[in-house]
Amino acid sequence: MRAVVLIAAVTSAAYASSFAGVFVFDDGPAIADNPHIHHLWPLSTAMAAPPDSTVSGRPIVSLTLALNYALTPDLWGYHAVNLAIHVLAALTLFGIVRRTLATGVRHVSDTSLTPLALCIALLWAVHPLQTSAVTYVVQRAESLMGLFYLLTLYRAIRAIEGPWWIVAAVVACALGMATKESMVTAPLIVVAWDWFFAPQQMRRRPPLQRHIELEDLTELKLYVGNLFGGEALKGGGDLSYTPDGSAGNRYSPRLSVVVVLTPTTDGLRASTVTPGSTAPDASFTIP
Repeated sequence: MRAVVLIAAVTSAAYASSFAGVFVFDDGPAIADNPHIHHLWPLSTAMAAPPDSTVSGRPIVSLTLALNYALTPDLWGYHAVNLAIHVLAALTLFGIVRRTLATGVRHVSDTSLTPLALCIALLWAVHPLQTSAVTYVVQRAESLMGLFYLLTLYRAIRAIEGPWWIVAAVVACALGMATKESMVTAPLIVVAWDWFFAPQQMRRRPPLQRHIELEDLTELKLYVGNLFGGEALKGGGDLSYTPDGSAGNRYSPRLSVVVVLTPTTDGLRASTVTPGSTAPDASFTIP
């Protein structure tokens, strides 16, 4: 319980100043100029969005913005929800790390499980890379998807305890796919976790979980994307939806790799190492 309070307190303190933030960049078309968030009913309106906006084709994000507007249209309300999402994600990560370490894969003592998981969750929660997802309101699409991603994994880890955890994991995964397209990889991460950390547990899972296919959840994501706005985003590497329901990547990714070559004296004679030599570096781009 103390770990939960500490995570919530430290994360809230780190991002308290974000409540003074204003709408910037894509916040305009997605929130300030979005008439759909002014109505909670019918849900089809609240879950829709202007074409080509960040929340187009992402009905769960649109619905949370509509709920925000219904509670209070003031900016602090949007920032409060973003912070709450991030705190919940940090708490979920704490649970995932603790249960992962408890599998014995790294031989961590029982007394070290909670402190180590707490440190990891805190470092993740206050890391500067998280700033945009918390303070940039429309990036709720990213942070909310991340929360559902972590919830999917956490609930799948606990699925051995009963079928309701399986149902909860599937629901979280489906909600995440209606939040942002990158959620489609979550089932693969669940399988990978089982494979690396609990292979025996994987074989003992109920049949329902073993028969949930990635393809089924991907088709659900395609259906939701077409139902609520067609094209989700342009650019940025996100999937876009065509009228026939197909999905494609809008860009060809480029991977930049920096290689640092460090000389070593291990196994070498002293005369073969040039004094004062430096480590060369090289960088290249993979198209």
